[in-house]
Amino acid sequence: MHTALQQSTSQKSDQFILPFSFIISSLIFLVIFSVGLASSPGVFSFDSLRSPAALAMAHLFILGWATMLAMGAVYQLIQVVSQRPVHSSKLGFIHFGLYISGVTGLYISLPDFIIPALIIFGLLTVAGVGCFLFNVLLTLKDSKLVNPVISATKSALLYLGLTVATGLVMVLNFRFGFLGTFHNGIFLLHLWAGLIGWFLFLIAGYSFKMLPMFFLAHGHDEKWQKWILIALHGAIWVSAAAGAAGMASTFLPLSLALLSLGLVMLLVQISEIRKNKFKKNPGRGIIFFITLLKGFTALSVVLFLLSIVNVEFLLQYSVLGPILMFYIFGFVSLSIAAYLSKIIPFLWWTFRYGGQVGQKETPSLAIMVDENVAERKLWLQLAALILFICSLWTGLQFLIIGTAILFAFTIVFYIFTIGKAFTY
Repeated sequence: MHTALQQSTSQKSDQFILPFSFIISSLIFLVIFSVGLASSPGVFSFDSLRSPAALAMAHLFILGWATMLAMGAVYQLIQVVSQRPVHSSKLGFIHFGLYISGVTGLYISLPDFIIPALIIFGLLTVAGVGCFLFNVLLTLKDSKLVNPVISATKSALLYLGLTVATGLVMVLNFRFGFLGTFHNGIFLLHLWAGLIGWFLFLIAGYSFKMLPMFFLAHGHDEKWQKWILIALHGAIWVSAAAGAAGMASTFLPLSLALLSLGLVMLLVQISEIRKNKFKKNPGRGIIFFITLLKGFTALSVVLFLLSIVNVEFLLQYSVLGPILMFYIFGFVSLSIAAYLSKIIPFLWWTFRYGGQVGQKETPSLAIMVDENVAERKLWLQLAALILFICSLWTGLQFLIIGTAILFAFTIVFYIFTIGKAFTY
């Protein structure tokens, strides 16, 4: 019985240590990205977005920060969504070792474009993602639950798998050159699957689950959730099919229309939640996220209208570059950061004090992370990003250097705020 109790305690610890391993590592990668940006402010110049140095920084941000953080969050939230423990914590730690080795190696080898190293570290990354997909899908299979949150999670996993698979295919193509004219189609699928499929399905799916919890909302209409997922799937596969047929620009308006439709319905779903809320303030970080989502939805509608008028204008690097930067460094990253202001104190408090309730005084979640300060720093980071993007447009070096350093500083500034939770 004593051995069984020890195993149970160990399993409960792993359920927290595993997500924290990913979350803390992602914050370290974000600090490395900030230092790299401050030391190479011109790396994201619009005419060199596909340079090896820019690709290295972009992959550090997307794989090292955003995806690693998302994986940690999934390991924790999937237990809430599926009402089951993670299928195998041991496999989760193997995933952590493989993935962090692969991403670190890719970041180091991408600037010099060392093909053998890219293949090796790419395979490690793919193996890590494979472990993650296997582990989470088996957790969902064990739960046997069927709902839009589960569907969104499975869709996000599908697109994450497609992203790394197409990424590896492109790396192998650089060595063996077998894709021919299909390279651009694969590249488009890689972009849409990674940026929209993986991130947006997770953001939408977990908003279905967490926003009602933060607003204390019950009995709201959930009919929009299914249509949101259908619209987002449509946006991705229209773009992928058009890219494979060499007609990407022709069908871009349709993809953007479906994307905009999905985002508008997500806002309608959130308004349904707010109509049935019992808590006025879900947290300042969550209010920031909803405002950011409205801004991104408006941008998506504008891009759809522009694509109808002049799609070629939209595909210029000087236009497409800022849009991608705002989406990745702004909407995706700041949405994740906003949710972290709620998730980290809750997880850390549960880990540190969950077993001590009623035995001694414990800190409140509001003390662990000051939500008003967090919200101000999120706005500051967004403003710094917009200034940085505008400075890249001007091409003035002193502006680019100054705004890049400012943007990097605001990132680290925010990490200090949410990292404070770990001091309790």
